[in-house]
Order: sequence, then C-alpha cells, then structure tokens
Amino acid sequence: MPPRKRLRNTKATERAGVNALRDFLEARDCVVQEVDTANDFGKDLLVDLTEDHEITGQTIAIQVELPP
Repeated sequence: MPPRKRLRNTKATERAGVNALRDFLEARDCVVQEVDTANDFGKDLLVDLTEDHEITGQTIAIQVELPP
C-alpha cells in the first residue's frame, strides 16, 4: 500500500496567512482568486487590480511565505 499523504504542521498557519492577505487586498477593492492547491506551483493568490472600482486588466500572482 502506498504511503498516505500527510498534513504539514504549518498548514493552519499558512491558511491564516493566505486568509489575512486576502482580507487585506479585498478591503482595498482588489479581486482575489485563490489558486487550487492541486495547481499550486509557487502561487497562492491571483489578484486583479482595480482603480476607482473598475478592474484595470492588471493581474499579479502572490506566493505567501511564512517567516522562519
């Protein structure tokens, strides 16, 4: 039987960091899409930037890292 996948010890802390950043960005009218963990290869969030409540067409990708 293959080994089972294990949760990382930092999973809850990582989720808290992603959630806090999403809240921060959405409070500033950014449109935030979380990258599905199955497709997470160095990006946690895709963010559409806005200006005067209009989407600008500019998008950034963010990797959330925890301090050591």
